[in-house]
Amino acid sequence: MLAAEIDQKSAMEDAVSRVAQGGGGPLAGAVAVRAALAGVVVLILALTVAAVASAQAVVVDFSYDPAAPTAGEPVTFTSTSSLERRIVLEAWDFNDDGEIDAFGHSVTRTFDSAGTYSVVLHAVGDTGMVRSASKLVTVSPGLPAPPAPPPPPPPRPVVVEPSSPPPTAHPSPIPQPPAAPVPPPTTGSSAPTVIAPFPVVRIAGSYTTLGVRLRLFAVTAPAGVRITVRCQGRGCPYRRRGPFVVRGSAPHPVGGGGRYVRIRGFSGHLLKPGVRLQVFVAHEGRIGKYTSFRIRRGHPPLRADRCLRPGGTSVISCG
Repeated sequence: MLAAEIDQKSAMEDAVSRVAQGGGGPLAGAVAVRAALAGVVVLILALTVAAVASAQAVVVDFSYDPAAPTAGEPVTFTSTSSLERRIVLEAWDFNDDGEIDAFGHSVTRTFDSAGTYSVVLHAVGDTGMVRSASKLVTVSPGLPAPPAPPPPPPPRPVVVEPSSPPPTAHPSPIPQPPAAPVPPPTTGSSAPTVIAPFPVVRIAGSYTTLGVRLRLFAVTAPAGVRITVRCQGRGCPYRRRGPFVVRGSAPHPVGGGGRYVRIRGFSGHLLKPGVRLQVFVAHEGRIGKYTSFRIRRGHPPLRADRCLRPGGTSVISCG
C-alpha cells in the first residue's frame, strides 16, 4: 500500500512538472491536474477500505461458566465470535468427535464424568464461510453422592376403636384399647341423661411415615341422634359433613338399639400428618359423644374421647 501511495504521488508531480515547463496549453494543464487528483481519490478510497477490513477482523471465540466445572454440574458456553459478515449459525461439538451436539449462541452442557474435553465452536457467516475455535475444558470430580435413604417401613395395620364391636353383619375388628369410659346415666329429674346406648366411633386402616390411609370410618349410635363430622388438614375429602340424623327402618326412641352408620368419602384417602378428625354425636335432651383423632407421622392416630352438652357441640369431661 505504501508503494502505491509513492507511485500516485510521483505521477502527480510529473504531471504538474510538465505543465510548468509549458509542454501544453491551459487545457492540457487542467487535464493533468484532474488526473492527478483522481489518483489521490483512488488512493484515499483504497486506504479507507483497508482500514474498515482491518476493523472487522475475524474472531471466533467463546467463554464458559463456571470456569472450573465439576462432574454433573451444568456448564454454560457462550459465543463471543465476530466475522466479516453476519453470523447465521453457531454449532458446538463438546467432545471433538466431528458430531454436532448443540446449536445456539449460548448453550448448556453437563459432563457426567471428570476429564479434559476438547470443545469446538463452528461459526457460519451468511455467505457460507465457516470459522472454528476450540478449547480444552477440564472437569474435576464432583462431590460423592449421598447414600440412598433406607426404604420406608411397610404399612402397619392400625385400628383405633373402643372395645364395642360393630353389628355381626360386619367383620370383627382387631381388639384395641378401650376409649374413655362411658359416663353413667344421671338419676335426678332435672339433670340430663346420656344417649343410650352410648355412641361408638370407629376408624380402621394403615399408617406409614406419609400418614394414615383409612378403609373404614363408622359410628354406631341410636336412631334420632345428630352426627357432625369435621376434617381439618391435607388429605381431607371435605372440611365438614353434616349434621345428619341417624334414622332406622322404623321409629325408635333415643334409648333404642344402635344403628351402624358408615361415614362416606374417607375410604382410600391418605390423611397427611397433622390432620384432625372430629366427630360430634349430639341429642337435644341428652349428653352426647365427642371423639377426635390427630394423624401422626409413623404412629397410630392420637385419639381423645369426651362428652357433649345436650343439644350442642360444647365438649365437656365425661367424669
